[in-house]
Amino acid sequence: MDRIETRLSDIDKKIDRLLYLCETDIRENCNKMGKHISFIESVYEQIKYPMTYICSLINRNKIHNQTTYTRDYVGDYVKETIINL
Repeated sequence: MDRIETRLSDIDKKIDRLLYLCETDIRENCNKMGKHISFIESVYEQIKYPMTYICSLINRNKIHNQTTYTRDYVGDYVKETIINL
């Protein structure tokens, strides 16, 4: 019977330790992560539109300067075509 009570006491101590860790360390770290997420979201809101503008300029320039090569096999010879967009 003493062995069961000792074991139960050990389990109770472990549960108390887990509760303490959940209430202090984990909650504190979650609060820190929440602050970090808020910071990242605010930075993103500040740079979202300028970054979109720059990306659209790059993509538009990329489309206008695109060269396409096609190769058609007609009979015994190859017909190559260069298309500048």
